[in-house]
Amino acid sequence: MLKNILITSLVFSSYASAMTLESLLTLAKEKNYTLQEKSKSIEKSLYDTKLSTTWANPIIGIGVNDIQLDDVSARDLEAMQTQYISYTQSIPTNGKLALKKDISVYDTKIQTFLLDDYRLKLQATIENYAYKTTIVENKIEVLDKYIQNLEKQKNIANVLYDNGKIKQGDIVKIDLKLYKLELKKNNFEYLKEKYYIALENLVYTKVDSLKVPLQYTEDVNVKYNQTHPFIASIKEQLHQEDKKIAYENSKKIDDVKFSVSYNQRERFEDYLSFNVAIPLSIQGTEELKVSKQKITKHQKMDRLAVVEQQFQTDIADLTKKAIKSRRNITIITKNLLPLNDKLQELFELHSSTNTMGSLSMYEAVNEKYELELMKYDELEIYFDAVSKLAYYDVKG
Repeated sequence: MLKNILITSLVFSSYASAMTLESLLTLAKEKNYTLQEKSKSIEKSLYDTKLSTTWANPIIGIGVNDIQLDDVSARDLEAMQTQYISYTQSIPTNGKLALKKDISVYDTKIQTFLLDDYRLKLQATIENYAYKTTIVENKIEVLDKYIQNLEKQKNIANVLYDNGKIKQGDIVKIDLKLYKLELKKNNFEYLKEKYYIALENLVYTKVDSLKVPLQYTEDVNVKYNQTHPFIASIKEQLHQEDKKIAYENSKKIDDVKFSVSYNQRERFEDYLSFNVAIPLSIQGTEELKVSKQKITKHQKMDRLAVVEQQFQTDIADLTKKAIKSRRNITIITKNLLPLNDKLQELFELHSSTNTMGSLSMYEAVNEKYELELMKYDELEIYFDAVSKLAYYDVKG
């Protein structure tokens, strides 16, 4: 009695400590390093915005000219011998700084949308693995029961064989089924471990057990939404391209370099000098860069069209897949399994007086487990589709 209580307590304790889908998602928000990295990218882009409006550092120059090699310290031999200090500053023109700031602001917007997009992907991926893990654990439980039932069936078959009522080949067939189920169980055990590792890599926490209800809805209704973060990020890139084109156009009037110097000469008055340098845009380089930037914008327009089309077809395909599997699950649970239960009851009526009937009853139980595995196959397809649809399900 004490042993049973201890076992029950351990099982309950394990179940109570099992992670839920909500706890996995919370852990991902707190500990996923890729999420944190993308958040830091937004912080970094804010500094880029501040830097974009900052002028280039000025240049201070100190120099002397007409140095006499015979006596470098002699500074009064020639009228042109001068010591000077100069200040040079590059002055932005044609609204370049404002355009650079606009470009940088769009970078921040794009990074923000891409962060939201990654959050959606992360949530959908965690849901996908959580459902896969739960389903494969249920499959293993069904296989264990299936194997136990086959072993009981084999015991009955041996009795029938000893009495000459069945052939030895019937026993061999049972053995073949047992080995096949062992192979299947090994594969499921591997997948189970694989899924747990995948979850651990997403939430950066050891996951030993899960408690995820497999509740499916009658309605799967996800529509394409133009405000999806990934779509929005491409649209922001298009706006940014307009600013980049304007920026390349602004460079047709280059920045001005202004210099002023204070000059000192022995036996003469000190004096100031200054100059303004304006590069001439006569080689056509700027126009070529404008044309190149326009091509980049058209490439992103094409990309937007491709992504929008892909989103719509993916949503349609995943919705059809979910609806198909939901219908199949309904057929299995409401038609096939009840019919199999009825057949099993009929065999049970005759099993007490008919050994062959008992064998048929075990066959019916085997069929029940086959249907259970089939149901979980369909549930896996359904939740795979539903979890992937969650990525596209953006409200607003």
